[in-house]
Amino acid sequence: MSYIISELLTKSQVSQMRSALDSSQDWVDGKKSIGNRLPNSDVKKNLELNQQTDAYEKATAILWNALVKCIDFADFTGGGKSGPIIYSRTLKGGYYKTHLDSPDMGQFSSTIFLSDPDEYSGGELVLMNGNSSEKIKLKSGSIITYPSGISHQVNEVTSGTREVAVLWTQSNFKNSRHREI
Repeated sequence: MSYIISELLTKSQVSQMRSALDSSQDWVDGKKSIGNRLPNSDVKKNLELNQQTDAYEKATAILWNALVKCIDFADFTGGGKSGPIIYSRTLKGGYYKTHLDSPDMGQFSSTIFLSDPDEYSGGELVLMNGNSSEKIKLKSGSIITYPSGISHQVNEVTSGTREVAVLWTQSNFKNSRHREI
């Protein structure tokens, strides 16, 4: 399975982002971001920050500033355009069932962990490859980036709150073979 893990954000940056996120009461049902693809689906149970808020703008400015400086990310994805960012808050009982990210969003999917692993139980990102799977639960400020065609899910959160940012990246190299090279 092909992916990279990098330390993206400092503790201070994570703290600033979480402070911005906590300042907003404008969190909506995560099912809204599915759109019309799976109406009334139970594919996920989470909250997502409304993108039309000051909190979203503040957190996003910090994240973009760090992301443009992350050499590992740029090398792995071949640069290109990233976005939109979704800030996801998954409370006890929340999850995201097995799915594939839409290739229209980008060739690469990324999850930036904003909560430390000891702040919640469960909630692992699970990447699947055939009959095997790998559970990922990283310290806050870490990013994992993987090809969007990998099946994945988020296990149910059994206690605490899991906060992450997710985004997708279009590579500058449209041909998959060119990206591999």
